[in-house]
Amino acid sequence: MNQKQKFLQIGGLSAWEQAGISLLLLIALIFGVVVECRATLTAKHNTDLGVYLAAAQAVREGGNLYAASYNFDHYMYPPFLAVLLAHVVPDPVAYGAPATVAFAVTVSLWYILSLVALTLAVS
Repeated sequence: MNQKQKFLQIGGLSAWEQAGISLLLLIALIFGVVVECRATLTAKHNTDLGVYLAAAQAVREGGNLYAASYNFDHYMYPPFLAVLLAHVVPDPVAYGAPATVAFAVTVSLWYILSLVALTLAVS
């Protein structure tokens, strides 16, 4: 194996393995862009994150988290998630509210955390 081949071989992975990892990263990036666009650039904000954040806002305001709704969807998950998210919820979370920078950042962070959790679960 010459010097150039050693340089191209990262972490003991073959060229096919490197190509597969690169393809997975590209797919994750493209899907992340789609998620961000669907969640922030559409009028309906097509994401479940809005329901989670509406429940978190209810917790922060001392309301009933199971009465919280977003896009006519209601929160039906354990309260622990809403309590954790109460510290990161942007204002306001309401149906038809324009997408704010904070909401777009929250969607991006949620997507990244989901990828990290998926990676940890698989490895």
